[in-house]
Amino acid sequence: MKAVINKMNDLGNELASFPRDILIYRLSLLLVILHFSDSWVIFLPVSIASLFVFTLRSSAVNRWLWLCVLLGITVYNFHFWNQVDNHKYLINYWVGACFLSTFYKDRLNVLKANANVLIILTFLFALYWKIASPDFLNGTFMQLQLLTEPRLQYLTVFFTNIEYDLLKDKLRLMEFMVSDPNLYMKITLNSDPVLMPLALLLTYSALVLEFGILASFILTKIRFFRMNRDYFLLVFLAATYLFVPVVAFGFTLAILGIAQIELYEIKKFKLYFLAFIFLQIMSRFSVIDLIRGDFSF
Repeated sequence: MKAVINKMNDLGNELASFPRDILIYRLSLLLVILHFSDSWVIFLPVSIASLFVFTLRSSAVNRWLWLCVLLGITVYNFHFWNQVDNHKYLINYWVGACFLSTFYKDRLNVLKANANVLIILTFLFALYWKIASPDFLNGTFMQLQLLTEPRLQYLTVFFTNIEYDLLKDKLRLMEFMVSDPNLYMKITLNSDPVLMPLALLLTYSALVLEFGILASFILTKIRFFRMNRDYFLLVFLAATYLFVPVVAFGFTLAILGIAQIELYEIKKFKLYFLAFIFLQIMSRFSVIDLIRGDFSF
């Protein structure tokens, strides 16, 4: 076990010594490949750019390649503007930052500045949406998610007396209703005395954690926040995506985290890289799969 840890530590040191801007560009392109290539508009420019960026180090800073990737993502988001998830817009902004940074000699500082801004804006708007929504503050939104969101239903089953098969049946009925807009049907969702307290706990835990991240990235003159802001973000990645594996968003936040730390912060770099590995594992196995030991293909 010690040998494995030492090997991982050596690998982390080797990655940390790699030119940081090149590493960030490659991770950003990998993000698009893994989580954003479901249309030929994106797949073609990304696949072509990948051939060069992952084989020739100098191609990672080629502005024309990044322009092609940026245009592909922008066209896709514009065309499907009412369907794409919020994190795909965030990826769009970050790819735009990667493209703009190629015009500067000090690319790393440009990436760092943009990463800081995007982290602040991400959590600022996330908090604004939550605070402005009465359904979120009173726990109703989270209660509905616990009953209807497959990635959260195992929490409902674990903490309440509601059976998983019953939740699945209700979810199938809801999907059937959506498939036929002319169908008139009323579905009564299950409840339990523990459900609302659980929803409120998750609601305000998210608010406190997101506020802590926002404050720590804004109030950098305060030493406590400056020294611990990355740990707040890492806790957010671990806690949130352990339960709700929206991996593309987590992957993006981890890249932004690496982009804004200093070169000498090797420990933080290694933790962010471990977050990448964690997120990929959670993208394939839920907590319930890990508990049950269900590793079927």
